[in-house]
Order: sequence, then C-alpha cells, then structure tokens
Amino acid sequence: RRDMPNYLLQWVAMQWALAQGCTTYDWWGAPTDLDDADDGMQGVWQFKQGFGAEFQPHVGAWDYVISPVAYRALTESLPYILAGMRRLR
Repeated sequence: RRDMPNYLLQWVAMQWALAQGCTTYDWWGAPTDLDDADDGMQGVWQFKQGFGAEFQPHVGAWDYVISPVAYRALTESLPYILAGMRRLR
C-alpha cells in the first residue's frame, strides 16, 4: 500500500489504451454529488482527479436478474464472503 501500485496500474492501462487508439478512459464510478464529503465514493473521485479526470454523468449500472433465487443467495452471502477474504490478508 505504501508504494501505491494502483497508480501504476491505472497509468499503464491508460498508456496501453492510448497506444490502441482509444481517446477516452472510463473509470467507472463517482460520487452522486461531487460536493458531498460524506459520500463513500469521494476518495475514489479524488484518486481519479489526480489523473486529470473529468466528470461525465451516465446512467448507473443495473443488474439483470436471470435467477431470482441465485441472485438473492449471492447478494446476501457476498458481504460475508468478502469479509472472510479480508480476514485472510
């Protein structure tokens, strides 16, 4: 964490995209209100701004549920799975 590998990862991805002829780089996600300091995405937005990001509002992502039972099982168990994975670190 001290070496901030996320910065290098994003920079290399942007350089690769530019070499492929891409003209935009979609960071996917930002706070609903850019001025709301309490929004959980505020840190993500600040990280993106460090690269010169510009806010481009779009319709958010939605899940297309094929199996309601499987979807509910996944969404209810995922927080526990992620918590267990964090404890393993």
